[in-house]
Parts: sequence; structure tokens; C-alpha cells
Amino acid sequence: MYLLLPIIAAIGLRASLEHGDLYQYKGTPPLTSIIIPTYNEELYIRKVVNSILNQPLIKKYPSRFELVLVDSGSNDKTVKIAKPLVDRVILAPRGKLTGKDIGVRAARGNIIVCVDADLYFPPRWIDKMLRHYLDPEVVGVKGIYISSFQNGKGVILETLSVPFEVFARRKQMVGGNNSFRRKAYIKCGGYNLNVNQLRWESIEPEEEWLFPKRLEKIGKVVFDPSVIAYHPPRRMLPIDPQYTAQIKRGARF
Repeated sequence: MYLLLPIIAAIGLRASLEHGDLYQYKGTPPLTSIIIPTYNEELYIRKVVNSILNQPLIKKYPSRFELVLVDSGSNDKTVKIAKPLVDRVILAPRGKLTGKDIGVRAARGNIIVCVDADLYFPPRWIDKMLRHYLDPEVVGVKGIYISSFQNGKGVILETLSVPFEVFARRKQMVGGNNSFRRKAYIKCGGYNLNVNQLRWESIEPEEEWLFPKRLEKIGKVVFDPSVIAYHPPRRMLPIDPQYTAQIKRGARF
């Protein structure tokens, strides 16, 4: 019986977080730019873009949002697939942080939302992200990943990953599901573009730990585990051998 308690707790935690999909943003949302940095993401890009475009808040207020793809020289069909769906495509040099920085500085929005190209966002994700900016002291919002092969419709993997994401990553700003005020980004100096941007071991500390620490000196950075992105665990499992091989040899970003 006692062995079942952690499982029951994980199921309850997941249910409570996902129940937040019912939340609806009240009023007109702030002018928001959603930035997707890409490099050879033809297998995933349509899914992530459609999950963003299908957000009820974005459908209701399309003029308050822009979707910007920042591509770092993909040699597959990423740009061809995304171009008819997004508002702008910006071509950038190699390097994820460089691409994001270029996107932020070119953005029209006051709020910048950064997402990765292999995610899926459930309904009301953007509502929950933006609600925190009703507080003028908030300069950033940190969401979570939930590992999933089925866009959140699975049971075992999704449920087991929730406790880790909620409790182990509370101080971490996961790179593909976060947002910040554009002015705060510029004021704190943005990302350090001098790190080795072809190695994940260099990108992650800057993007997910050091940058948010600088951001916290400007104002409040909120962790909201109900701001969920479903993430295929392709770095942990051999579901995308080309992707993992590129990461190992420093040729991915």
C-alpha cells in the first residue's frame, strides 16, 4: 500500500497542474512576441507552431501576438514548412543564444516568450504564462517540461516526470518554455553570447541558470509549474539518433 502512495501523489500533482488549462486570461493581453529558434527541426516544427496558433487567446486577439521563427541555417525543410504559418522568419548565424538574442531585439512585443521547436503546448498555456505580467514587478516567468510521446495524452511517462520537473527544476528557467519583459532582457544584458554555442554543456548553464539570475536583479521571476510544455525525451532515449549524434559531436546548435 505504501508503495502506491508516491504514484498516487504524482497522479494527483499532474491532475492539479493540468487542470489549469481551464484558466482564461481576463482582458486584452500585452503585445507579445513568441520566438522559436530552429536548426533542422522539420520533424517537429509544424506541431509546435500549430499548438501555439491554436491557443484560444491568440485566436481571439491575433493582433496582440507575433510568431517569429529565427533559423540558424537549417538545411532541411524547417523554414519551408514554417514560413506560411509564422509572422516572420529571421535568418541568423549558428548558435541558439545568438538566434534568440537577434529575435528578442527584433521583436515588436513588450513580452517575449521563448519556446523550443520540438514542444507541444496545451490549450490555455499562453493564458497562464501572461497572467503573471498583470503584476508590474514581474519581469520573467518560468514554466516546466513534461516528458511525453503523445502530447500529454500518455499516462506513465508523463506522470512519472511531473514530480522531478516541479521540485528539481524550481530554480531553473527551462530554455524552451519561459518568458520575460523585453526591457528587462536588455537592461540585464541579455544572454552571454561568448559561450560555446555549439555545445549543449555550455548553452544550458547560461540559458537556464545564469541569465535568469541576472534577470532576478531587475525584478521578480515567477516559477509556475502549471505553465506546461510537453517535451519528447529525444535526448534521453534513442528516438532521434541523428539529433543525439549531432549533440555529442557539437554540431547541433
